[in-house]
Amino acid sequence: MTNELGNIIVNSMLYILLALYYIRKRGIDIATVPLILWAFSSVATIYYYSSEYRSHQFEDKITLLPFFYLFALVWLSFLPLVRYDYKRIKIIAVNNSIFNGISWLIILLSSAVLFQNTKYFISNMFDPGAYLEQYVDKMNGIDLEVLTGISQSIMRYCKYLKGLIPVFLIYSFTPFVKTSKMLKIGLFASVLNLFINYMNCASRFALLTDLFLMVFLYLLLYRFFHAKVKKIVNMIGLSMGGVLVFAIFLISAQRFGEDSGYSKTIDYSISLYAGESFINFNGDMWNMPKYADGDNCFAYFKDKWRGKEHCGRDFLELEKKVNRRMNVYYTFIGDYYTDVGRYWTILIVVILSLLLCVYMRARVEVRLGDVLILATYVKILLLGITYWTYLNYTLELVVNIIIAVFLNMTAYKKFNFYDFNRNGYL
Repeated sequence: MTNELGNIIVNSMLYILLALYYIRKRGIDIATVPLILWAFSSVATIYYYSSEYRSHQFEDKITLLPFFYLFALVWLSFLPLVRYDYKRIKIIAVNNSIFNGISWLIILLSSAVLFQNTKYFISNMFDPGAYLEQYVDKMNGIDLEVLTGISQSIMRYCKYLKGLIPVFLIYSFTPFVKTSKMLKIGLFASVLNLFINYMNCASRFALLTDLFLMVFLYLLLYRFFHAKVKKIVNMIGLSMGGVLVFAIFLISAQRFGEDSGYSKTIDYSISLYAGESFINFNGDMWNMPKYADGDNCFAYFKDKWRGKEHCGRDFLELEKKVNRRMNVYYTFIGDYYTDVGRYWTILIVVILSLLLCVYMRARVEVRLGDVLILATYVKILLLGITYWTYLNYTLELVVNIIIAVFLNMTAYKKFNFYDFNRNGYL
């Protein structure tokens, strides 16, 4: 066993022990599910590094110091979540009229493009080369647009609001808000519209992130569901999850199967996606010669400031600037690191963690905007093993914060307390 492999195993043990510690302390809950994903990813790194198919030669040797640095910042980032005693919550307040109004706006926009997204997806399912072509285009920096004209503009607004949709759907099943069956069905269709569009645009990790987010929200709000609602939600969740997992494997088979011309195995590809970020950060990112100065995580805002017509992250231009591969994963910490370097990244993580520890303190009554802020942050952690989740969806982050503040400002100050224990909700 080489020293590098030994260091990678040590890194994996750190995340496994962290996950086991909190599982023993908290059980399987909203905090430990993301930690389990990180532990799994660290194990996948061992498989990826040891694979005969791995061809990339890292800029530097794989050492322990970058792993310890990354682990410390990941642990700090998880502190607001592992310290959050969500079981103290008894009430999640919202202005009913505003909730319904925003929900129907989401449904109206999603309904306008759902049919076209579905039609495009079905046609690609029976085209063996469709998703492979999308993958090649994406790696060449070509923007994928599956809709045209007004539909494309409507879908863009759906993606601006996509951080709200899972939160609103799961919350609509709680007794804190009065909604119709049609609204619930419409929000469910809005989630499907997003997921189908992710697959059309070859964004499997965006799909997985939102899928895991819905699992997180389910665990967070499950105890508030009525017994009948629990059965319905369980049935719908398992059915939708099964279909989406099948669709992901179908796309993967088209991309990496024998007919694709791809010479590596699917298990290697999974280990690459799940585990490459740790050693990419260690071997390539740690001693990078130049930083991106905000052109990675905050490219949209910088481009707007510069008056560019097309705003957003351009990984090909980034590669020229920082002299590193920018179409691979470095973890969400690595994305901060790319922009601001070693010491500013520490400061950003410490400040953000402290602020959220204060904001996310356990309370009996919270507002829906608080749940939205929590969900916005948790999305970063869920698949932060790959990249900063708002890297290509910067406006989603902005919209989430604005709507969360608006929901909190308009939530009812007095909320009728319901005896959940007596009525079987807790």
